[in-house]
Amino acid sequence: MTWTPERVRQVRGAQSRAAFARAVGVTPLTIYRWELAPTHGESRRPRARYWPALAALERVGHAAHERDIAALGGGGDLDVSAQGRGEPGPRDEPHSIVRLRDTGQWSEVERAGVAALTRGVGGHVEAVALAEVRLLVRGDLRGALSILAPMLSVGAVGSGGSLARAQALAAVVLASADGELFDPARAAALAARVRDASVDADVLAVAAAAEAWAAWHDDDRALFLQVMARRRGALQAARAVGPRVLAQELTALETTLGGRLQLAERQLAAALSAARRAELQPAIARLGGQLALLRLLQATRPEGVLTLLDELEPELAGLVPCYGRVQLTAARAEALLRQARLRDAWQLTVDAQSLAERLRWPPVALLFCQTRVLFDVAGREAVSDWASWWRSCAADVDAGGVAAAVAYSRAIDRSFE
Repeated sequence: MTWTPERVRQVRGAQSRAAFARAVGVTPLTIYRWELAPTHGESRRPRARYWPALAALERVGHAAHERDIAALGGGGDLDVSAQGRGEPGPRDEPHSIVRLRDTGQWSEVERAGVAALTRGVGGHVEAVALAEVRLLVRGDLRGALSILAPMLSVGAVGSGGSLARAQALAAVVLASADGELFDPARAAALAARVRDASVDADVLAVAAAAEAWAAWHDDDRALFLQVMARRRGALQAARAVGPRVLAQELTALETTLGGRLQLAERQLAAALSAARRAELQPAIARLGGQLALLRLLQATRPEGVLTLLDELEPELAGLVPCYGRVQLTAARAEALLRQARLRDAWQLTVDAQSLAERLRWPPVALLFCQTRVLFDVAGREAVSDWASWWRSCAADVDAGGVAAAVAYSRAIDRSFE
């Protein structure tokens, strides 16, 4: 019996490693090692004494899959004509998959949704639930958008229906830190359409989050604060776990902008704990990076920050490349810099910049750390070249961040005059 990393991950599904580890009788770290690629130095294969437990869990998974197919297929073919007009169809909310989604039971959402769509009995509800898993759990912006795209051309959305949720989720995708997808104007337009059409509290909270993210990632802090003031009620009304964590994260960013750093740290820590419980990997990465950097700003010892980042890493094994990874790496590099591990810090910033370039997103989070490390490692001339390169990019990246980095490098230059 061969237990490959892929097979272990397939049996685990979207369960947390902690829950799966309890079922098998091992630690979450052991599960993490079982799922690593064989070429990884920490990779391990399940020992023979754990094979029966794994096989039993695999059989249970197959049985549950068949039950989901039977339950979803029992009602006959899906009539989507009413949903196409934005009216609640026979399988629209309330729906079993909606209850699973709202309580964060992501493995069951995926299994039921895939089963329904594979059998041809699923409709908008199943598709939107799967898109939400791709977006909020996996960080797969393109995968989520590919599922949602067919629904974005629908002119009308039903009050509280799945089409309104589809547009709200698409707005979050278009407001995210990905240069190929980022479209703040369209994100805001979709959010406005949702506000006009939906009365569902969670849908309105997601739309409000998209509007705020669009302003934040467009580096318009004044607009961000205005949106937060206007949409505060919608964000606070979020009930389901995904929208609630988004609202908590944005509230913490607002507090940070207001300079209340101790309160912001508590809010980020609370949001991170909620994201970890719900296994929302993109939020874990973003919140972990923001919390780590904020703690370093408040003179927390770098060892404590590195411990936090090490604790988070096993929970992010399935996360697709995203800007949250850049933020985490920036925090780790900053902590290493505080320990005078300059070359390690520099290599991390190079890796993070490579990821940011893949995302076509400016690595502003790395600017100060890169500038300081470059000065210490390569000297004054390299810093001047670095500043010149950032100035040449000013039209395409965060202008405020570039100006700050250039000013910092000029200050270094003046110290030698």
